[in-house]
Amino acid sequence: MNNQLVVITASIREELNRFLKERKFSKIALLADENTYKYCFPLLGLSLPEEQIIVIKSGEEQKNLRTCEYIWDKLTNLRLDRKSLLINLGGGVIGDMGGFCAATYKRGISFVQVPTTLLAQVDASVGGKLGIDFHLFKNHIGVFRIPDAVLIDTIFLKTLPNNELRSGFAEVIKHTLIADKSKWDEIRQKSLAQQEWQNLVEHSVLIKKKGYRRRSGRKRIKKNSELWPHNWPCHRKLLSEYTSQKAIAWRGYCDRNDLRGIYINEERLHFTTRTERNKKLYHCNFWKNRNF
Repeated sequence: MNNQLVVITASIREELNRFLKERKFSKIALLADENTYKYCFPLLGLSLPEEQIIVIKSGEEQKNLRTCEYIWDKLTNLRLDRKSLLINLGGGVIGDMGGFCAATYKRGISFVQVPTTLLAQVDASVGGKLGIDFHLFKNHIGVFRIPDAVLIDTIFLKTLPNNELRSGFAEVIKHTLIADKSKWDEIRQKSLAQQEWQNLVEHSVLIKKKGYRRRSGRKRIKKNSELWPHNWPCHRKLLSEYTSQKAIAWRGYCDRNDLRGIYINEERLHFTTRTERNKKLYHCNFWKNRNF
């Protein structure tokens, strides 16, 4: 992961054009969903023919073999060869599935991740984990392959609703709890609207690229907080009410010995003290006392 090219830019249009000029590709195709095609594609400034843009429906339920077959069929009809490029414009679903399709089409073609959600920018697009869901199993089929580049611009975050921002912010919180107490102390003092997204994205990407691990409880937190939501199928109804990242953050919080008595304010995803018991808070020990 340390060799992965991750560029955090203030101008995605310039950075993408620079990348395409430096590399010679025989053909280029772009994968997006209906939302990223409408709101994010115009920000790229690419003059691609309509037939070279592959648009799929948004949502985790689309991350399956049926959609992959549709994408592979499009790539085949476009006659993309081994020297072609696929640009994945979207969140985690587009990045995971588009990368998987590129890594398996003709035994692997080049691909670039252009993440458009906060969660994808700080987590899903970094590390080379690609895959799709199979039946009821999340990310059950996949490969590891580093993209040719990950191009990140926080301008895309302006297109997101607050619940999507909060989902990604939970991952940022998890990174600070695992790796940087001072950064946690800094962000907990600000509301969601006051966060400096470019700074936080850079901070999270750095932690991900380092593959942060320690022989302490923090290593256990990272492992448990990543796996727990996906290994709790009997509580799908409860988890469906919240994003996976909120659940991940909650689990990470609850495993910290020094945070056992802290409550979570769901609206801001910030911590509050026991003295604010009367507010609508969620108690970490609810999660801690269960055997997952």
